[in-house]
Amino acid sequence: MLVETEDLEQLAETCLSTAKTIKQYLASNGLPQMSFDQNGPPVFPDATKEIQFARLTLQEAAQRLVDLTAGPEEVVATGPYYK
Repeated sequence: MLVETEDLEQLAETCLSTAKTIKQYLASNGLPQMSFDQNGPPVFPDATKEIQFARLTLQEAAQRLVDLTAGPEEVVATGPYYK
């Protein structure tokens, strides 16, 4: 587990800081920003280990936010279909 907290504000701050790190990396390396736009990149570009770690941390923190705001009963009830 990369993210150890269940505090909503700390999770949100983790999401924001890692998103900024990733966005800055893409911009400083002349890479397109990720987007669901039809012209957006279909996959995340090759990146450093630090950026890959930031991506995983962001994904985990974001999922924990979703899970915590849904609540245990909803997460368990929709588990395999939800994640």
